[in-house]
Amino acid sequence: SPELNLNNITVTGGSGNQGEIRPGDTIQFNANILDSDIETVSVDVSGLGLDSSVLTLTDPLSQGQYSATLSITRLIDGVEIPAVGLPQGNLNLDFTALDVSGNSTVRSQPVVLDGVVPTVATADINFNSFDQNGDPISSQLKTKIGDTISVTIDKSSLPQDVVSGGSISADFSPFGGDSNSILVLDDSSNSYSAEFTITNKGLTDNLPIDITLTDYAGNVNLVTSSASVNFDADAPTTSVNRL
Repeated sequence: SPELNLNNITVTGGSGNQGEIRPGDTIQFNANILDSDIETVSVDVSGLGLDSSVLTLTDPLSQGQYSATLSITRLIDGVEIPAVGLPQGNLNLDFTALDVSGNSTVRSQPVVLDGVVPTVATADINFNSFDQNGDPISSQLKTKIGDTISVTIDKSSLPQDVVSGGSISADFSPFGGDSNSILVLDDSSNSYSAEFTITNKGLTDNLPIDITLTDYAGNVNLVTSSASVNFDADAPTTSVNRL
């Protein structure tokens, strides 16, 4: 049978933080085989959820170094876009070497897939406003310049792959703040939160806040809150009594 060992098989190109394969990645498959009687070398990629099921590796220099690439994309209207529906979790990719006599050897190479973007229900994104004395502003009153707004998300409502090695950020730029303000875990309340003191004068009423979730593999999702900040954008008026 052909000499195909686990040590000379590699699968590279996953862009996840830990090498996970994600939508849009271009994956390189390599197998080094010294047997000169090799007919074909292939890898079963059906588990990646693409149109291809078997990928043939080639050895253009006839040196026993077989390779192939595969993009985790789909062709839509002539344009390649990152494939959706990539499975999540561990997958064994089966490499098969076939010699000219019909003998074959199969070896598996484990990879990790992460094609699911993290998400959180918009109802679980909570806002609070505080005046310059630190007192809560009731929902009936409007927030103004100098007040502080905070965004809080309970840890239990977040995906585990965000809590374990991921990050959450809030876009405070409409209020004059940072567009990537990191939410920090408060162990006492078991929730993530960030706050900002409003400085922008050109605000409009009922502004939502965008939340960005990033999981440990680097998948990113932008979630716009269903709640919004009720801002006092009305200029003060005065009347003039004429004698």
